[in-house]
Amino acid sequence: MKLDALDEPLQPLQSLPRGLWLGTLANGVGDPYDRVQFSVKARSALLKGELPAAQNEANLFDISFKNGFCATIGELGLAQFARDKPDTADQILRTLFWHCDRIAQYQDQLDDSLEEAQLRAARAFALEWRDTVETWQEVYAIFDSIGGLDLAAEPSAMKGLLARAGWQAVKQAHAMIRDLPELKKLISTLGRS
Repeated sequence: MKLDALDEPLQPLQSLPRGLWLGTLANGVGDPYDRVQFSVKARSALLKGELPAAQNEANLFDISFKNGFCATIGELGLAQFARDKPDTADQILRTLFWHCDRIAQYQDQLDDSLEEAQLRAARAFALEWRDTVETWQEVYAIFDSIGGLDLAAEPSAMKGLLARAGWQAVKQAHAMIRDLPELKKLISTLGRS
């Protein structure tokens, strides 16, 4: 009976992909049971294209999330790129957990206060995602400018695909098309038919 009571708060893990279990359970910040609840709700929010929210204002993990990572995810627009893309939502959360785990390290090795360590971890998280977000924004802007395209591919895989497809040539062609409205109109018409 006692084991069942201990396992009950971990039951929501069953709804998460196994790739999120390690970061959720083995993290130096906060209570593992609260992180389980956070993971389930944050993943659900990201898959809806919404910004995850701190669940428990008294929990150290949620405080760390609220004090640094929440704003960073919003500023980068990560939620919009995770909408209906489970691999991307999962990668955002795995990266978040990895950087949250660095908070204790920053406090110990760099003598940061808790608040400084939380901000340092959030800045590192933002740096890790910034290039990827800029690439995603370029891709969407280019395809939107020629009539749009439903990019069903996971954004996390997009960067590699674009490197193989000659992305620099596509960007140069886009610049030329942008300056030739008649060509843009022709391409848009051809694309629809």
